[in-house]
Amino acid sequence: MLAVVLPKQLQTTSRPLAWCLVHLKHRLWRLLAFAVQLKTTEFANGDLDKYHKALERALLAFHTSKMSDINKVGQRTCNLVIRFDELLLMPFRCLMICYA
Repeated sequence: MLAVVLPKQLQTTSRPLAWCLVHLKHRLWRLLAFAVQLKTTEFANGDLDKYHKALERALLAFHTSKMSDINKVGQRTCNLVIRFDELLLMPFRCLMICYA
């Protein structure tokens, strides 16, 4: 009985069924396009995260090396100033020792 009723229903509903299949196909293509866009965005996001981490490490290494260089220059300058002060004060120390 079901086999007899089904072809008759298909004849009466063939146009809406075809219309539904076209729209279903259209929606499946849109879903596929959205899935591709989503996956591409996920890949791009992962690549940007890797790039950000690498850039952060490189900047930290650069900053560390520059601060090390600045500290070395500061130590040299401080040592030169201390030596210069000692050289300037040396005659007065000698005089104080001689006359004391």
